[in-house]
Amino acid sequence: MTRKKTVNIAKRLKHWWRESQFAAIKKLLDRTYVRAVIFVLILSSLLLATISVTAQIPSDRVPQNPVYLIQEAQTFYEQRQFDRSAEIWQQAAAAFAAKNDVLNQAMALSNLSLTYQQFGQWEGAKSAIAQSFNLLDRLANSSDRQRILAQTLDIQGRLQRESGDSERAIETWQQAASIYDRTGNRDAAIQNKINQSQALQDLGLYPRACKTLLHAFAVGIPDCKTLTELPAATASTKLAAIINLPDSLLKFDGLHNLGNILRSSGDLQLSQDILELSLTAAQKLRSPLEISTAMLSLGNTARAFASRQILLPPQDRDLTIQILNTQAALNFYREAARLSPSPTAKLQAQLNLLSLLLESQPSIEDGELAKSADLWPAIQAAINNLPASRAGIYAQINLAQSYLKLRKKAANTASFPLQLPTAIEINNILTKAAEQARMLGDTKAEAYAVGSLGSVYETAQEWQPAESLTKQALSLVSAEKAADITYQYFWQLGRIYKARSDIEKSLGNIDRAQKDIEAALAAYTNAFENLRSLRSDLIAINPEVQFSFRDSVEPVYRQFVALNLQVAKSIIGKGKIEDSQKFLKQARNAIESLQIAELNNFFQDTCVDVKNQQIDEVDRTAAIIYPIILEQQLEVIVRLPGGKLLLYTPSNSQTDSQAITQKEIESTLKELRIGEKNASLQSPASGNNFLPLTQRVYDWLIRPIEPALESSQTKILVFVLDGELRNIPMAALHDGSKYLVEKYALALTPGLQLLNPQPLSRSQLRALIAGATNAPSFQANNLNPLPAVARELNDIAEMLPNNDKRENEDFTKANLQAIIDRVPFPVVHIATHGQFSSNAERTFILDWNGQINVRDLDGLLRVTDRKRPIELLVLSACETVAGDNRAALGLAGVAVRAGARSTLATLWQVNDASTAVFMSEFYTELARSDRSVNKAEALRRAQIKLLQDSKYQHPYFWAPYVLVGNWQ
Repeated sequence: MTRKKTVNIAKRLKHWWRESQFAAIKKLLDRTYVRAVIFVLILSSLLLATISVTAQIPSDRVPQNPVYLIQEAQTFYEQRQFDRSAEIWQQAAAAFAAKNDVLNQAMALSNLSLTYQQFGQWEGAKSAIAQSFNLLDRLANSSDRQRILAQTLDIQGRLQRESGDSERAIETWQQAASIYDRTGNRDAAIQNKINQSQALQDLGLYPRACKTLLHAFAVGIPDCKTLTELPAATASTKLAAIINLPDSLLKFDGLHNLGNILRSSGDLQLSQDILELSLTAAQKLRSPLEISTAMLSLGNTARAFASRQILLPPQDRDLTIQILNTQAALNFYREAARLSPSPTAKLQAQLNLLSLLLESQPSIEDGELAKSADLWPAIQAAINNLPASRAGIYAQINLAQSYLKLRKKAANTASFPLQLPTAIEINNILTKAAEQARMLGDTKAEAYAVGSLGSVYETAQEWQPAESLTKQALSLVSAEKAADITYQYFWQLGRIYKARSDIEKSLGNIDRAQKDIEAALAAYTNAFENLRSLRSDLIAINPEVQFSFRDSVEPVYRQFVALNLQVAKSIIGKGKIEDSQKFLKQARNAIESLQIAELNNFFQDTCVDVKNQQIDEVDRTAAIIYPIILEQQLEVIVRLPGGKLLLYTPSNSQTDSQAITQKEIESTLKELRIGEKNASLQSPASGNNFLPLTQRVYDWLIRPIEPALESSQTKILVFVLDGELRNIPMAALHDGSKYLVEKYALALTPGLQLLNPQPLSRSQLRALIAGATNAPSFQANNLNPLPAVARELNDIAEMLPNNDKRENEDFTKANLQAIIDRVPFPVVHIATHGQFSSNAERTFILDWNGQINVRDLDGLLRVTDRKRPIELLVLSACETVAGDNRAALGLAGVAVRAGARSTLATLWQVNDASTAVFMSEFYTELARSDRSVNKAEALRRAQIKLLQDSKYQHPYFWAPYVLVGNWQ
């Protein structure tokens, strides 16, 4: 379609952040929005003053005035002829200087800086922007100067971000933002906030990035957490401030960046919905660059969907969804690469395509892997042609990591179909990336490249260069500004020292081995501390850095724990028991921190409120037991009343006192869970199988510490369980004559750092009691009625007369919310179906109408006044998902998310009638005035009541009740 030239120019003007921003702003031809245009037409007086000005122009062209030079520079810029564009900008600046037009000269120099940035002329870019600021400093303050200054600050912010200094870029953009706010330039202010949001993402500050973006568009939503918790219709209404904007590049930028942040924050569905809207906006603009950019992001979200399926428990995994999303990601990447007019954006799509093809997934066919080899020459050629830039540096690192992944894949494959890139080729790529980063002054990128090179040598077991390069990477960045990098390279350094120590020990060089193990421990300690500072950023799902909690975070904790225990054992072996306490405490603290990190990862949110609680002063009658599952052995740390820590390594008498391996633990616990399932049918065979298995676990966890427990007069055992042990009821462990619950009160906690150890106040024990016998939601989920719930609720109401009861039709989320907002309830009892899963999306309870997801519990049960928290939340008739090895993580998640100090729930669904009996006994004990009967003791007495009843003596009826959190 033919258009007028002036209209075409206005349509073609691109925002500086994407491809062609220039310094001054002018809305041309009354268009709805034109992003950050180049012309000095901002002021009619300036325009009139420069119409007759000519500049020095090459002899092969007709002499032109500066306005025409600016137009020509912009045309070359859009054609990606950046060197020609820079020449014209120099001429324009000279022409304005000859006319003594300082303001426009400053504008031209700012745009010259921007143009230099596009083809890697960083010194020229810095020089031009500095000259622009010097000229602006000479001018008296005016509204015209302020507008040019704001745009110059925007360009300087881009230069700082491209140089790897996102923090300074944010500060610079904030200066520009204050000018836009004063001058009322709304569109420029919004784009400025989008730029700040992108820099905040560079720093891993996703919550702040989202808050900044939402505030820019005044959508009335404070943050992404609030956004993701809104119903879809409400979210759409709130986001109308962006969605209903006229189709423009500003609208595209807003939607595109919000979609990316939502992916990084874990809300993949909303991310996909928003990114699809951004694609539609780009298509209406007929902009190939924006279309390909949206497709690249949609590919990343589809890839995150597929990756999420891999992390689900087997029975929840949907291979069809995984395959469809993987193929969608591959298609999006291919189309983005095909359409993009930007070599950098095209390369990013190709790199993401390559890394996805190299992943070991059943959703990627064998033929697809062979196709990856076709990408190598094109990617390598593109990288070689890229100017030195931040994007180009990370592209090279990305390629090197994909090649490393390919080599590891080949090492585990008998017959590999592709010719592998050599180690020298990988080294050359990373060396070039490091040199370019050094030239650019981007120390973070340089550290990333140098550290990755150290990883290459670590893989090759060349320990000296591996150590040297890793140390060099750490010397380049500080933990305060780059904890996401430093933790990885402290971890890498720790692995190097640990491997070298093992070698020295095998050679009999004990002194050298000891020195290396000490160095390894110091490095791991630094990695651990850096990870703890990154709690809020571990929620990211970032395919570009191939992040995985289980691959990149959990191993750091476990290896740090194992190293501390190794050192502690060595010290204990020398008879220096007291000297071992330091290392046992470090191991214990690391396990607790892992529990917190797992919960944050479970929610994809930093929901866990860590208390500054002195762990060793929680309860003088309680022993805290930390079973730790390592690959080659089970370790048990015990904190006895009084604070002393003990370490035991359980052995298996059936295998001549050999350590119990992770595989043996998992096999036994899997068999025990099958026994639980059969026990629910009360078959004689299941009972015969169940008891020996519980005795075996008792022998692992309790028998070695029985003498210490007795001598310390322990009354309560508190378990901080690890891995699949969370799914096993500790009450059912058997010593050959008694169950554990017959000897001790029991409680579970994700970690004592989470506790608020206040005892339950017995005065005015007000309760909210709710539940349903046969709700429509039960039928919708193919669940049986719960006829005994009516009796259960009535019995509790009689024992706790100060109550508010909501039953059947009155049991709705809205009703509960209204009641809790009005009146505080120390006790909330909910009798309904529900399930706990390792997947937060599948962890819920049912009200009359439908599901209340675990994420909703935060808003439902947490009261505004933190001085009046829920003391006890009871979830009756819920269960963990069968076959989900990490399902009890969902139970812990419910306990934490609800904000209750204690949560009583069941690991599996128990008999309806026995539950009513149990709950009646539990509340009878809890309501006693005897303060020695705390929550854990009330639970124990209720369990023993069932155990002593011939109808309910099987562990199926009483064992699954667990108390999570504060047991007092």
